Amino acid sequence: MISLTKKELDSLKKLRNNPSTQESIYNFETMLSYNLIEPVYTSEIDAFGAFIPDGTYQLTEEYDRYTETNRWFNLEYVVSHLIVPVAVSVLATFITIHFLT
Repeated sequence: MISLTKKELDSLKKLRNNPSTQESIYNFETMLSYNLIEPVYTSEIDAFGAFIPDGTYQLTEEYDRYTETNRWFNLEYVVSHLIVPVAVSVLATFITIHFLT
């Protein structure tokens, strides 16, 4: 389970739209080891046939999975914590009023 600090999360949020350099990513080594960021490559190929990184980093699909699994306010939360309790209370009120009158 990955647990990130607020500074780490803020640093990754800045990467959503703009690739950044290693120096601008808070706790860079940890983000790289968690596979939350990856280098951006140019279209140039080196002598070994590998693409050359351009020095910036972007978010990975692992980051997308992390944010999806750690999002507390999603559809499942809304249904289980808001819609069901409200529906049960309305139904209980309706039944109580119907049978008492």
